[in-house]
Amino acid sequence: MVAGWKAVNLGLPDVPTWKTLPALSQYVFVYVMLPVVYAVSLWNCIKAPRERSFVNWEAIALLTLCGLALLLEVAQSINWLRVYCVAIPGVILLIWNLSQGGKFQHYATRFLRAGVVCLALLQTWSRHHQQSWKVVLPAGMAATTSASAEKLNWLRDHTKPGDFFFQAGWPGLYLPLDLHNPVYLDALELGDQTRPEYVELSIRQLSGSRVQYVLWSPRLNSPDPYYGAEQYHLAPFRDYLNNHYHLASSFSDQDEIWERNQ
Repeated sequence: MVAGWKAVNLGLPDVPTWKTLPALSQYVFVYVMLPVVYAVSLWNCIKAPRERSFVNWEAIALLTLCGLALLLEVAQSINWLRVYCVAIPGVILLIWNLSQGGKFQHYATRFLRAGVVCLALLQTWSRHHQQSWKVVLPAGMAATTSASAEKLNWLRDHTKPGDFFFQAGWPGLYLPLDLHNPVYLDALELGDQTRPEYVELSIRQLSGSRVQYVLWSPRLNSPDPYYGAEQYHLAPFRDYLNNHYHLASSFSDQDEIWERNQ
C-alpha cells in the first residue's frame, strides 16, 4: 500500500491515513488553493470591468503570473517544502480575493477562520500529546517524540559536541547535538537531485574526515517508484557503507546507526 502511494504521491510528508489526515490537510489545502487562486485571479484580470480604476489590475496580473510561474517550476519535482517556499504570491492573492466582498467571499472567510482555529487547536494538542519526551542535549532541554528521543539519547551518549556525523535521510540532528556534517550535501535523495558526482564527493568527504557514525534510513536502500530506478544513484554510497561501516544500533522507526570499522 505504501509503495503504491509513493508511485502517485505529491511529495507529502506522510502516507495519508485517517490518523495522519488532520495533519496532512494543511498541506493538501495549499496544494489545492494555489492553482485555484491563480485561475480565479487571472479570470478576474481578464473579465473585470476596466472602470474599477481603484484596482491595480496590472499589479494583480503580474503577481498572479509570477506565482504561477514559480508553481509550475516546482511542479516538475514537487514536494511540500518546495510548494511552501513559492506559496506567498498565492496567499497574498487569496487574501485579496476574499477582501473584495460578496456572499461567497463572506462564507469563505468564515470557513477559513474556523479552519485556522481548528488547526491551531489540533497542532497544540498534537505537540503536547506526541512530543512528550524530554531529552537533555548539548543545545539544551528539548521535548520530542519517543522515536526522536531514542536517537538523540543514543547519539548524545556516543558522541561529543564538535564531532563529525552524517545523517543521510534528513538534516535534523546536527544542531541539537552540536555535531558537524562534513559532507557537501545536506541529505541524500532518492531522486535525481542527488547526482552521481555528488554521491562520489560525499564518499570522499566521509572517508577523508573519518566520520565515526552515519545515521541511515532503510528507505534509501532502493529506488522510489515515484522517481524510478533510472534516477536512483545511491548504490555506490550504500556499498561504501556496507564495506567500511558496520551496523551498531537500530531504532524503533527502523533508522540505523552505522559505525566506522576500526
